[in-house]
Amino acid sequence: MGYVDSTLGAVFVGFNISCVVFGVLTTQAYVYFQRFPLDRLPYKILVASLWCLELLDQVFIAYSVYFYAIKNFANPLVILRGKIIWTLIIQIMMGNLVGTIVKCCFAMRVWRFSKHNIYITGAIMIMILVQFGLAILYCVEAFRLTSLIDVSHLRLTASLALSAGPVTDILIAAALCYFLRKLRTGHRNRADTLVRSLSIYAINTGALTGAISSLTLILYNAQPDAFYFMASYFTLGKLYAISFLAALNTRKVVRGKGTDQEGDTSGTRNTFFLVTNNGRVPRTTEYTNHTKSVEIDIHQEVSVVRDVEEDLYTSPKFHRSSSLLRPPTFLCIQTAVTLLPMVDVTIDNTLGACFIGFAVACGLYGIVASQTFSYFRNYPGDKNLYKALVLFIFLLETADQCFIGHLVYFYAITNYADVLVLLSAKTTWSFILQLTVGAVAGCIVKTYFAFRVWRFSHRNYWITGLILLLAFGQLGLALAFTVKAFKLPDVFAVHNLQTLGTLSLGVGVCTDIITAGALCIFLNRLRTGLKSSDNLVNNLCTYAINTGVLTSTVSVATLILYNSLSYNFYFAATYFILSKLYAISFLATLNTRRSIRGRGTEEQGRTSNNTNMFHLGTRMPSMGPNDLQHWDKVDPPVALQQRMQELAELRYQGRSVQQ
Repeated sequence: MGYVDSTLGAVFVGFNISCVVFGVLTTQAYVYFQRFPLDRLPYKILVASLWCLELLDQVFIAYSVYFYAIKNFANPLVILRGKIIWTLIIQIMMGNLVGTIVKCCFAMRVWRFSKHNIYITGAIMIMILVQFGLAILYCVEAFRLTSLIDVSHLRLTASLALSAGPVTDILIAAALCYFLRKLRTGHRNRADTLVRSLSIYAINTGALTGAISSLTLILYNAQPDAFYFMASYFTLGKLYAISFLAALNTRKVVRGKGTDQEGDTSGTRNTFFLVTNNGRVPRTTEYTNHTKSVEIDIHQEVSVVRDVEEDLYTSPKFHRSSSLLRPPTFLCIQTAVTLLPMVDVTIDNTLGACFIGFAVACGLYGIVASQTFSYFRNYPGDKNLYKALVLFIFLLETADQCFIGHLVYFYAITNYADVLVLLSAKTTWSFILQLTVGAVAGCIVKTYFAFRVWRFSHRNYWITGLILLLAFGQLGLALAFTVKAFKLPDVFAVHNLQTLGTLSLGVGVCTDIITAGALCIFLNRLRTGLKSSDNLVNNLCTYAINTGVLTSTVSVATLILYNSLSYNFYFAATYFILSKLYAISFLATLNTRRSIRGRGTEEQGRTSNNTNMFHLGTRMPSMGPNDLQHWDKVDPPVALQQRMQELAELRYQGRSVQQ
């Protein structure tokens, strides 16, 4: 099945990678709207438009892969003789449109830094428009192709369009570095540091997108009969969008301010281009279908056998696709005709459900990866215990994602068009281990939140012990489920373990509800009547409720689907994303420790014990050295009010003495 691996397999892998990159893009978009609420309206519209375009682009890619690998699982002639599906062609246009918009924004940056140099900027704009025009021409010609494997006939147009991409990226990066260098003052001050940072960023951005464009060009020309080039092209538009959003989100950090809150961006200063109207670097002071079952396709599959026998072996394309269809496959299809009416199994509710769940899980994994990167970047002084825990959870989620990918690839690609393998559904080791890894990740996160309850409840053994008992009880049930699952004859037999699976999922829901309720109860006891501290309590309660509701909802959905629908894998689609939601909630708690207090800085400073009373269940790296000795001292509300009154009196007496 080498030909399937190099065609559908390559497209499948590229789609999964693009889902992960889209998750990173989504995180960047969320960070932008959270960090810069007062940014100019055109920037907000541009960011929202880019995200929507990439969302539509990802939907088109997903439908294209689903159409070839899932919907036509038992109809291989769609690849050999069918016309290219329209979503795959439009996706090319969408990705190129995003790249064009981003490049135009960077070209405007060159225009500002070069003090309105019309020649350099004009040359860049011409290259951008030429590439966009070639992409349109490629899409028009692609609609005229007779089959998917004929895309190699458009090699000239594609090569010209792909070649224009790296050239444009190099021109933009070189122009930015050249004109930025002219802005150096010759002194080791903040202005030169800013210029150096902007130059490095420009080079890195151009190098990444240029490398992916060059890789796509090389793969398209080196192996035109394979679809490896699609795998790299699927991520290209998203990388351009990420580079643009990263430029927006690091505007203040790259200046050295390091704040999470956006000041007033109104006025004449343009914060994206980082230059004023006179072209100088700003000073770093204060600036403001109808379900299509396999049994319905019986007649279609019989016709596939007849078509292959009569036409395919005499086709001139057979020499490069003979491994796509094997004689045993036809026997499997014909034998399956007598088996399918006996069970209510369709490709959509089995393999299709797993495919969709895997795609969503890939997007969430991208968010997990982005959150992990943010943690290690923003909290370098955090304790090694938390660093090891974050890294371990990230590795668990990586292994979890690999196991799910192996499961879907095994049935959809490795055994493409082999209906008997799908019907027999022999249990794969990756499917069972994925259940275990997800349970372990969820148990770790629940234990961490139980630790928070322990802190907020003044070391309440009963409620904390109950949460830990439920968390480890669910892990034990999951491990027991895993042991028994290895003895099952096929994947459909997981419904024979309904009692064990139901108990495990039910315990998970109870754990989330009790944890959220306990946090809210004990947090409300910390109210002081002061607006600032009460607002912090409100934020923490809202976060605890939202986290519990999200994970509980997905667990309940998995529980209902597992018990109500047999011979389907809808429950697996929801379970695939459950552990990643737990990981995201854990990482979000760590990454929002400062901003949820209202400090909004990315630099580690000192925090008094009055703020530390809301320690969020961790030993805050943002404490001062003197605070570390009393990190677990939580003042009751009455004592806190008395202390604040004493401080107010002391300040009043000090002012009186000075007067």
